[in-house]
Amino acid sequence: MALLSPEERRVMDNMSYGDEDQRDTGSRWRSLLGELKPFIIEISTPTVFFFASYAVDCYMEPYHRAVSEYKKGPDISLPVKDTIVDDNLLVWLTFVLPVLVIIAVCLSRKNYGELSRGLVALVEALAVSTLITTVGKKSCGSLRPCFLAYCQWNGTHCTASPLVSMDARQSFPSGHASSSGAGLGFLTIFLNRALTSNTSLAHTLTRPIAVLPTILALLIAVSRTIDNHHRPEDIAMGLFIGSASAATIFRCHYHLHPTFGVARRDAAREFSGSV
Repeated sequence: MALLSPEERRVMDNMSYGDEDQRDTGSRWRSLLGELKPFIIEISTPTVFFFASYAVDCYMEPYHRAVSEYKKGPDISLPVKDTIVDDNLLVWLTFVLPVLVIIAVCLSRKNYGELSRGLVALVEALAVSTLITTVGKKSCGSLRPCFLAYCQWNGTHCTASPLVSMDARQSFPSGHASSSGAGLGFLTIFLNRALTSNTSLAHTLTRPIAVLPTILALLIAVSRTIDNHHRPEDIAMGLFIGSASAATIFRCHYHLHPTFGVARRDAAREFSGSV
């Protein structure tokens, strides 16, 4: 067998080290993907719901109720007013704010597993609520209180743009109310669990903080009756849909089914114990 020169041996050693580095890199990537796989599976559900809501909103025409059905009420001739809580502000209040609070609570307790679980559950609650609300709006085709002015009714049909005319027929249930009930309702449940898991005096005094998101959700919903976009029954049903979605999704994530390799019920106990 021919002997290798020192230079050849160095080349062979470098090649073997390179193979080991590639194997280590591949192993690290497989390990990372293995850890992310449960999270990807979890986030896929709300993603499907959001896409379904978008498809329904874009391609499903609302039920066309005749204006004559409203001759004896309810009123559809109220004036159009400036929106108090527009869509951008709604996103900040019902999604960004809960996300920031959940991050702050979990990071303050160094509970990173709870952070991912809480954020996924929040997004899922909003997604479920959005889908139910969108289908409800299209199916009911309820005319808004400001329908005549909003769609620029000329006596026979709407003269406003197609998008505005379609939106004028989607009063029930209120989307602002359902989003508020889902996002801020979920935050209320999350904070209530965090702040009531400890019997210390400090936690006892801070428990009323958990009610603040609910109050904010109610104010957002009520604002829709002030600017003549909805009736009380619209916001009542919207709040019910959002709150029910938040409560149901919270229970699914914290009391049922294992996730991230830990049973959600056990994870909830761990979270309560760490607060």
